[in-house]
Amino acid sequence: MSNKIRPLYKAQEPFQEVPSGHGYLGVVMYDEEDDSVQCHICGKFFAALGAHLKSHDVKADDYREDHGLNFNIALCGKKMSSVRRKEAQENFTHNRKSRPKP
Repeated sequence: MSNKIRPLYKAQEPFQEVPSGHGYLGVVMYDEEDDSVQCHICGKFFAALGAHLKSHDVKADDYREDHGLNFNIALCGKKMSSVRRKEAQENFTHNRKSRPKP
């Protein structure tokens, strides 16, 4: 395993290889140089897997289940995850402020 490619989240070896694909069960592989994550199906790296999974005709929740991933794990690189988290926080704050008071 290259120094630039590692698990995105804490994971303990030994890793179990995906029987019919790439990577390891329960582990999202991350390329630090490109800020991208690996598709377990085709082995290619992407900034986010959500749109890519459509090319495999797979929904994100089915993908997570098939590859032993927790359902709360992001299927994207760190930068995109940070952007999405910030947008969600801003939307939450905006929605709280715009709700009528009881």
